[in-house]
Amino acid sequence: MLRICIYDDESLESANLQRMIAQYARRKKIDTSVVELMKQDELLKRRSEFDVVFLVVQLRDLKLGFETGVKLRWLKSEAELLFYSEYDDYIRKSLELRAFRFFHKPIHETELNFALDDLLHGQNIQTNQVYIKIPSDVVVLDARNIVYIETNSRQRKITMRNGDCHFTNETIDSLRVKLSDKNFGQPRNGFLLNLAFVQKLTRHTLTVAMPDQNTPNEVELGRHYKKDFITSFSSFKVQ
Repeated sequence: MLRICIYDDESLESANLQRMIAQYARRKKIDTSVVELMKQDELLKRRSEFDVVFLVVQLRDLKLGFETGVKLRWLKSEAELLFYSEYDDYIRKSLELRAFRFFHKPIHETELNFALDDLLHGQNIQTNQVYIKIPSDVVVLDARNIVYIETNSRQRKITMRNGDCHFTNETIDSLRVKLSDKNFGQPRNGFLLNLAFVQKLTRHTLTVAMPDQNTPNEVELGRHYKKDFITSFSSFKVQ
């Protein structure tokens, strides 16, 4: 999932950018989410939700561009910044902020496609990252290090390969959607499992290999989940 924010107060330019991003995503068969924001405070507050931020630069209001970019960097946002403007004077300034790209308005589709290709194939966008809401904050986890997620009382407990645990109020359904392209399966109700940690699978149970434990965990397959889980695991094994 590539999470994109467009920070612009011109609805026409923003709509055109969203259209081109949607066409690129369909062609590349990737999942994207695009959020349009016009208030600096809201963008800064939600900065951890985005992998990429497009910022327009206008002479009439620098808050729409560089001031916001400076604050994102000061707050240690890991999002890639892509600026666009009618004015060449801002190219050097954008480089000072370690911008990934500077576009001249209007943005041409070919130029945008090249930039998105570079983002996806570079090391800047971590395709295994997943954003999880925890009480009063958001954590970014590497899906490859999540062993399993289980319902624990009214929360979901996320167990990592190093033994760390995180608790979230997000539902199993919501988490399943976030992890849908990251090799997770659901062996029973209220439980998600990283298929890479399945040590053994039988008709009725599976064994989870815990890296820091001598004794593997055994999980019973739910009657209504068994068929889909076995199919998912079989597909994973032939990758």
